[in-house]
Amino acid sequence: VMSPEMETPKLMWLKRNLPATWNEAGYLFDLADFLTWKATRSLARSQCTLTAKWTYLAHEETGWRRDFFKLVGIGDLFEHGNLPDKASPVGTDIGQLTADAAADLGLTQKCRVGAGVIDAYAGALGVLGGFAGDEKDISRHLALIAGTSSCVMAMSQDPQPFAGVWGPYYGAALPKLWLSEGGQSATGALLDHIIRWHGAGGE
Repeated sequence: VMSPEMETPKLMWLKRNLPATWNEAGYLFDLADFLTWKATRSLARSQCTLTAKWTYLAHEETGWRRDFFKLVGIGDLFEHGNLPDKASPVGTDIGQLTADAAADLGLTQKCRVGAGVIDAYAGALGVLGGFAGDEKDISRHLALIAGTSSCVMAMSQDPQPFAGVWGPYYGAALPKLWLSEGGQSATGALLDHIIRWHGAGGE
């Protein structure tokens, strides 16, 4: 089972419904990687984004399963996506800011840009990062990240798959650790709905 939020179903939809756009595509990015590219013009991609959203297998020597993409009808993904053979671990130095990016951000070109993370994974780092020095014990803690969606994030030394939970993803937030993610994508909309329908709520 794969969520329609992942890149593969989105790209399958794009190729099927907008074939001209698919044929013209020269780059395909997750948001974090798009921002790094805009800042540095580097085509490097984060291990977080590729592992959690693009089906990259960071724990294997060959991370991409090209036969899988061929099977689901987007075997030409690598021609259009400009995807690297290897993902960049979270925080890896991708490069310095371009002159344009530095000017836009009010910074100097001496600033370095690291491989980024997906928003909820950044939240997991913020909550669980304090336990990073104790890899054996980190699995006793959970992070709850709330916003438009809500995610429960867990890290462990070994892969621990659960039904209905995304992952486990190797090195998607911290090196040598597996991360699993569960939650509800429309939590914010659900809260809005409850407030609108509640007797004391409304617009």
